[in-house]
Amino acid sequence: MSEGPSTPKPSFLRSTFILASANFATKVIGGLIIVPVYYLIGSKGMGLYTSAYRIYMVLLIISTQGVNIAVARLVAERMAVDDKPGARRVFAVAYWLLVSLGLAFALFFGFGSHLLIRLFSIDPRSYLSMLALAPAVFLVAVMSVYRGFLQGLQWMTPFAVSQFIEQIARLVGIFVALHFVAGLGVEYGAAAATFGAVIGALFALGYLIYESRVVNVRFRLRPEVGLRPVAKRHETRLILRSIISVAVPVTFSGVATQVIQFLDVALVQGRLRAAGFAADEVISMFARLSGAAMTLVNLPTIFAGAFFLALIPAISEARQLRRRAVIRHRVAQSLHLTLALTIPAAVGLLVLPSQIAATLFDDPVAGTAVSALALTTVFLSLQQTTSGILYGLGRSTTPIYNLLLGGAVKAVLTWFLAGMPGLNVRGAAYATVIGFFVAAGLNWLSVERLVPHSLDWRQSLLKPAVASLVMAPVARYSYQLLRELVGHAKVATILAVGVAAAVYFVVLTALGGLDEEVFARVPIIGRRVAAVLRPLQGVRERLKGGRA
Repeated sequence: MSEGPSTPKPSFLRSTFILASANFATKVIGGLIIVPVYYLIGSKGMGLYTSAYRIYMVLLIISTQGVNIAVARLVAERMAVDDKPGARRVFAVAYWLLVSLGLAFALFFGFGSHLLIRLFSIDPRSYLSMLALAPAVFLVAVMSVYRGFLQGLQWMTPFAVSQFIEQIARLVGIFVALHFVAGLGVEYGAAAATFGAVIGALFALGYLIYESRVVNVRFRLRPEVGLRPVAKRHETRLILRSIISVAVPVTFSGVATQVIQFLDVALVQGRLRAAGFAADEVISMFARLSGAAMTLVNLPTIFAGAFFLALIPAISEARQLRRRAVIRHRVAQSLHLTLALTIPAAVGLLVLPSQIAATLFDDPVAGTAVSALALTTVFLSLQQTTSGILYGLGRSTTPIYNLLLGGAVKAVLTWFLAGMPGLNVRGAAYATVIGFFVAAGLNWLSVERLVPHSLDWRQSLLKPAVASLVMAPVARYSYQLLRELVGHAKVATILAVGVAAAVYFVVLTALGGLDEEVFARVPIIGRRVAAVLRPLQGVRERLKGGRA
């Protein structure tokens, strides 16, 4: 049910949880997509699918991500001072800019696929997958300007719902497309799987266009927002200059992230071949690293992705209004929750890597890559959260410099470690961990200079680490016990992960690492969870009083 125009926008933390919930749902659906696709097209098809998708993501970020973030930040700054006409004009300029960029890059991706294949030395059988993805470049470009505008308004529910619709439509589209190409070969199977992105983007864009009318009423904006070019050329140039000044460094940062990951396509495969592995074996090993291990490592980063999206407009607004206390609180809150939610995830992947890989991918061998890559969860999440903080603070170039340095470290280490026959894929994973550690560490130092003492090490690092150390043996021994009781390894793994997660949150709450305010902001179930855990907080307060 739509809310009236006077409805207040959700709090920063609640907006983050709304986005995180949507991110979790889309990650789960994305995992559901990868699992059957892995089964249906095999490791070779998955390698072709991943190779094409990596190039697609690089071009998509070049054409959309920077403008998306620029729209969010500039709209938030104008809405902070109640300049609604200015917010509308930002949207209008960005709309036509992204329509133009999206069309240009879609044509380039479609007609230049052979050139890209030769340039990046990937398997020529990826051509059909790249061709199938070309329309999605345009659709996502148009969709991203709507999402950026919603992000700038800090109204995240339509933003989140569009992500969910996109993934559901993508999942259905993949199965329908695979049905039509059954038996035609691995190239066609991979292409059918990538074409799901087009179906997903089409349905999500339709929803956002419809929802934009509801948002216009809610925020008392004219219905024609974004659909007419700005009348005055001088004003258009000023807005375009503002968008570009924000978009260019953000785009470079996004491209740098994808290039670091794309090294897994070009550099890792080349180094594995140099280590003496056959072509088919290289594709299978790479699929375990990028298709299985990276999927598991990326799943716990949903909160970091939500913080990245929510922090940019939230901090931009506070910065525009010069509310330093609000900035400090939001920075501290986001860093604390990022570490509190990713440290146990990394420990879980270290404790049960083969079991989790076997449960989701029926490939326990992938557990080697999962365990080697596990700590990337913490560093990648921290890098994303701190990048959102820096963008919100107006330091758009800082994250890219830090990420480029981390990427350079990763590239050098990958060259040496992945080429060692005894390390191979594990060497590439270790290089990724260290690369994101460097990038995240430099980002945090930059945040600390701008917002001093924003991270409470005892609260944000020590307490989650202690709770994770308690959780680790629980995960291991509960898996062994449950496997004996239920007689099914996959069921035992799922139950053991649930038991371990419950133990972690109980211990962390008892230690004071999470409070009622955080739980109460979780949509739908938050207040119920807070009520269940409130006795633990009462015990902690009484113990504090006794010590005092």
